[in-house]
Amino acid sequence: MMEWSGEAEKELSKVPFFVRKKVRKKVEEYASGKGSDLVEPFHLSGAKQNFMNNMDKEIKGYSLEVCFGEKECKNSIGCSSDFINNIEALLKEKDILSFLKKNSGEKIKFHQEFKVSISLCPNSCSRPQISDIGLIAAQKPFITDAECVQCMDCVKICKEKAVNFKKESFFPFIDYEKCLFCSDCIKTCTTGTIKEAKTGFRILAGGKLGRHPRLGRDFGEIYSEEQVLEKISAAADIMISQKNSAKRFSNIFNDNIFEELKK
Repeated sequence: MMEWSGEAEKELSKVPFFVRKKVRKKVEEYASGKGSDLVEPFHLSGAKQNFMNNMDKEIKGYSLEVCFGEKECKNSIGCSSDFINNIEALLKEKDILSFLKKNSGEKIKFHQEFKVSISLCPNSCSRPQISDIGLIAAQKPFITDAECVQCMDCVKICKEKAVNFKKESFFPFIDYEKCLFCSDCIKTCTTGTIKEAKTGFRILAGGKLGRHPRLGRDFGEIYSEEQVLEKISAAADIMISQKNSAKRFSNIFNDNIFEELKK
């Protein structure tokens, strides 16, 4: 692993956390290419300039952003080992870049890419709410008939106050209107009274930043990994079906598209 000077680390800390991992990798590649095994501040500025000069070569037609949770986060609900690779393969197969080149009347820019963002817990560090397609890992809890010792750990750990006890009840109950499906109550329950009912992803569509920002619309269900791939494929097909236009997905997203994708 390449070492970083204190000043270089300080400069990197100014980069937004959701792209910091990607920037670190690019800077280390740049420094290595210059024959250095220590990253200094001038490597960051050099890598930035190199990136700006070669921006068109970096554009793939799609962007796939994943939070740190895959390996480094205690809050992660997780996904299968192949899931992210399968999404990447699907997006490559769609060849969105050719669509953009054919229909864009100007030099292609990053904001035109089809953006998929994956968060492996409801903390949503990868910003799924402002991507064309946002995925948030979810695990729905349910109450079993296993004896509850009323330790109250599930109540204490729930930040949304979705877990509680009714009067004269020996079992907890879950308010699904408040629940974010984070799995904390499942992880903390030692008696098996609260267990997993379903694991998958919430899907949000049509989010964006810019002059007219908009949060993605939640489909309102938890989808399996296979179903998620189908939804991403359908959304990408809608984008590349445009005639003589290369508007990004979130700019053509509307109620009709939302209902079509939910089917």
